[in-house]
Amino acid sequence: MRVNGKFAKGIEANRSKVRQTNVLKARSCRLSAAVVAHVSENIPELPSSLSTPVAGNASSFISSNHSYTNSSSFDFINKTFFSGRLRPISNTRFVVDLQTLFDNMKCNYCDLELKMKDAVGVLPAGITGHLVFRCYSCYRYVRTAMGKVHRAHYQNRGPPVFDVNSKLATAIHHSGIGPTQANNFLTTLNLPFVSSFLFQKRSQEVSDTFQKVAQSSIDMALQKEVEMTIYGDTAGHVGLGCKTDTPQLAATESADHCQEGPLMGDTAGHVGQGCKMDMPQLAATESAHHCQEGPLMGDTAGHVGQGCKMDMPQLAATESAHHCQEGPLMGDTAGHVGQGCKMDMPQLAATESAHHCQEGPLMDCNSVASAPDIHIPGIVASADGAYQKRGSGKCHNSLSGTATLIGKNTGKVVAATSRSKRCRICSVAKKRRVTPRKHKCVRNWTGSAKSMEADMVVDMLKTVKEKDATVVTLIGDDDTTGFQRAREEVFKEMEKVSDSNHVKKNISNQLFKLKEKYKEMSVKIINALIKSFGYMLAQSKGSVDLIQDNVESVVHHQFGVHDKCGAWCRMKTDGSRKHKNLPWGADLKNEHLKEDILKIFKKLDVQKLSKLDSTNPNESFNNILRSKAPKDKHYSESVSLQNRLAAAVCQKNEGYSYVSKINEDLRLSPGNATTMCARLRDKDVARKRDVCKTKKFKLRRLQLKSDRGLETRSAEVREGDTYSSDIMDGTKELDTRRIPEIGTEPKFVYFDVETTGLARTSSITQISAVCGEVVFNEFATPKEPVSDEAEAVTGISFDFHSNQMTQHGVEKEHKHTMNVLLDFIDFLKLFGHNIILVAHNCRNFDCIILYNQLLQNNLWKYFCSFVIGFSDTLPFFKQLYPEFQKHNQATLALEILGEKYAAHDALEDSKMLQKLVMVTGSEKMLCSTFFFSVCQITAHGVQYASCTIQYLCSKKVVSKSIAKKILDSSLNYDCLELAFTRDGYDGLYALLSERNIATGKPRVSKCHKVIQKLVDYFAQIKLV
Repeated sequence: MRVNGKFAKGIEANRSKVRQTNVLKARSCRLSAAVVAHVSENIPELPSSLSTPVAGNASSFISSNHSYTNSSSFDFINKTFFSGRLRPISNTRFVVDLQTLFDNMKCNYCDLELKMKDAVGVLPAGITGHLVFRCYSCYRYVRTAMGKVHRAHYQNRGPPVFDVNSKLATAIHHSGIGPTQANNFLTTLNLPFVSSFLFQKRSQEVSDTFQKVAQSSIDMALQKEVEMTIYGDTAGHVGLGCKTDTPQLAATESADHCQEGPLMGDTAGHVGQGCKMDMPQLAATESAHHCQEGPLMGDTAGHVGQGCKMDMPQLAATESAHHCQEGPLMGDTAGHVGQGCKMDMPQLAATESAHHCQEGPLMDCNSVASAPDIHIPGIVASADGAYQKRGSGKCHNSLSGTATLIGKNTGKVVAATSRSKRCRICSVAKKRRVTPRKHKCVRNWTGSAKSMEADMVVDMLKTVKEKDATVVTLIGDDDTTGFQRAREEVFKEMEKVSDSNHVKKNISNQLFKLKEKYKEMSVKIINALIKSFGYMLAQSKGSVDLIQDNVESVVHHQFGVHDKCGAWCRMKTDGSRKHKNLPWGADLKNEHLKEDILKIFKKLDVQKLSKLDSTNPNESFNNILRSKAPKDKHYSESVSLQNRLAAAVCQKNEGYSYVSKINEDLRLSPGNATTMCARLRDKDVARKRDVCKTKKFKLRRLQLKSDRGLETRSAEVREGDTYSSDIMDGTKELDTRRIPEIGTEPKFVYFDVETTGLARTSSITQISAVCGEVVFNEFATPKEPVSDEAEAVTGISFDFHSNQMTQHGVEKEHKHTMNVLLDFIDFLKLFGHNIILVAHNCRNFDCIILYNQLLQNNLWKYFCSFVIGFSDTLPFFKQLYPEFQKHNQATLALEILGEKYAAHDALEDSKMLQKLVMVTGSEKMLCSTFFFSVCQITAHGVQYASCTIQYLCSKKVVSKSIAKKILDSSLNYDCLELAFTRDGYDGLYALLSERNIATGKPRVSKCHKVIQKLVDYFAQIKLV
């Protein structure tokens, strides 16, 4: 019967609860019956030989017979009791806390210990779960947690959370991976796949903790930055805040000396290290007031300094009235009188004019703004931003960005913020045209990506100012208008200091543009200019007049004029010195180049150059952030980016130990492995930081950088055109020829061709090649009939009507000439790009035939990318065996080897030629005396032109020793000419001075005179 009236809803609710209770009771009864039935079915009739167990107890059977663990029983148990969520133990691996598992292995009903052999399956929960047992006593199924559990800070009800799952959420933020990468890693180890829902819930749990720990770290860093600004750092430098004379504290020179440290000590209560003054007003006599140990005034917590055991008559009317027995002398930072100082202090405030600290507080304090009547000095900080999307410099459309403010003294982050243009939850709701659910929206920016950095810089400066620590000097690059806005909105007297690296980079970019106009404007000259500019800035820092006088001398110095050079130039006093950074120490000569370089340096703002600083701490932080939020991953539409920014801040300020702090704040164990790894990583970072400051390390770094640069330039010269914007647009002819690498020995391939006649335009009928045990042999379809003379010598004939080719009456398979030549080039590919083809009488016949056929089929350039030249063995054997009357291959085989073979078969000729050369042991002569380049070959013969190393030697362009080094290093005339064509002087220098890793010596020479002669020779040829 339906109830109507005022209390209808309440009555219906009560009836609904009753119905639910009845359903649960009935269901539990059915489950109990099912268990009993299932147990009864699995207990067979016991043999008479076995003792009968106690009535009503089947434990003696269950302990030895576990038939319920088979597949059919497991499926029944899983479906009946666990709704299909149970997984077999052997399904996957799980993360198990062994101690916790052993402690939990007790039955919840009968309190008996469980046995591992009674385990039925696992209920997964992330990368761990519950191990399900069947109690051998009460036959109930018991869930046992395989790890520690806790309740999240927002969790009021529901099952507890496994610690390891929360640590997994911390791990993905710390290591810089997302759920996809985490699952790839876990499943590779055969650990369970973690759902995105679990990642979201656990990330929600650790999110607030990350923000809390990061903010705490930022506040501590800001406080430390202010303290170091006021009192100086721990190295004994006086702080910037207290700039006042203290005559009342130092009346005479004969009083107690405080030799080192700041005036009042640090926040821990230690005596200051920087105050070198006498204090007779604090000590009437030398004998009465000894500060034996500990601080003078006590710490900020209000405790008396342990070493101050004296009376102070100058601070009190009489010695007997005002003893500082215990507690601070001046009271705590809140203005309360110290607990141990039980006296009136009229002498401490006799007049308003006594003991004023004009800038910054006199006493150390616990809070940045603990004394409102004392002026807090401004701090110096560097600011920089970063976008979460890779940019080309032309398109700025990132959806998010981050920025940091780092203190100059501490090098730690004192403010950080982020901007995001989208929120995933809001975007999905808008797409579905529904109201977004309640969430923490991360969308906090609607402007363009370019204006993000300026807004973030202003926001951070305002945040710091609200904490009574105004930034008076801001270090940053000149790429944003954030400084101008900061002056207008935050602090009008703020001073801007530019980043030295960005200034040098801008100058370098302008110098590289001159490289297109002046061929001699090499990378080495540009580096020399930048290095001299850096020396000048370092020695003229803070002086506008010195920079004004010396900025142009940086250019004049490279051209041999040292009159206006500063102290950084040693050639000013020693005229015999040579340049260390210019090519071969020689002065530059081009006056037009000098004028163009001077135009660049004259435009520089000397006022800005006198106050340069560095934003390297910000760049270092950006590297940390990139490791946690890679730019190829999109995290900005959720709170994940803010969490990763917080993790980067913690790592920058606290080191790797911040992970343990996150765990502790989540009420989790810090983890022994986590703590140990963090300690080792922090120790390694500190060691590297100290090593990086040493002169030896810096010189080594510069040397390695120079070696890498030379190695890169050498490789680019050797490889030719490989990569460039629009390189395949077809507007220019590509240069893809390769110069052999250093230490690469030429590969000799012995070949022979058979033709339709003796003319140099004859068609190829057979081509064969041999290199070691690798053999190539193919027949080509001729374009004209085979002459009678050729058929008589080679035995090859071709019938155009039947399209049949025979050799000595044996039919041979043949292909089109182009296909044969392509197969031949594919065969040559097996041996690299430094091949020398060797044939008997090659100069007069074989190479010319091959050249004409390749040229007709447009394959010559492709062929030359693998073959560097040819070598003729006919003059080779004539030089070695002048006593022979004939030097054809058949005679040589008979005279040298005593063998006969089937001559005029291209394959047999190639094999025999390789065998003959190997017997002589003079194979290296083939790449020097009897070698000719592919560039010397024409359709009518081989040119005896000036395209050889021997010709350069005869013209005294190179000496005989240099010529030998060139040939021994697998180079030839074409390689030298190619290097000059590609990059002029720098190209030849990079090629000839390339360092041999095996010997540590240059490939040929680094001598300026040697390379300059080659440059002059090739330049003269180009002009002709």
